[in-house]
Amino acid sequence: MPAGKVSAQGFFAPLWPELSAQGKRALDALVKRAGRSGQRAVVVGFVQQTRSTSNDQSLSTRRAQNVAAYLKGRGMPGSYQVRGDGVACPGNQARRVNVSIAYRPGC
Repeated sequence: MPAGKVSAQGFFAPLWPELSAQGKRALDALVKRAGRSGQRAVVVGFVQQTRSTSNDQSLSTRRAQNVAAYLKGRGMPGSYQVRGDGVACPGNQARRVNVSIAYRPGC
């Protein structure tokens, strides 16, 4: 059976590592679409550029780790590649985690 792939983004408040309610809803929908048949998840965190960049890498990593933990807590199996990529493009959309899950339908 061919593999499928689903993607979503989770958003965060400024300088905050915890997922927003909107982000949780997006991830819940992602888990529902993939079912419990996840094979591999790629979770990449980003931050919005600020005047102080000393925390950017660690915050983007913590965001990605929190999203991975949320997905695991929702029963999403498989292997996880989790990383923070620091500063993304300017604006509120930069405060996000991109999630991509490869899965096998019907498993």
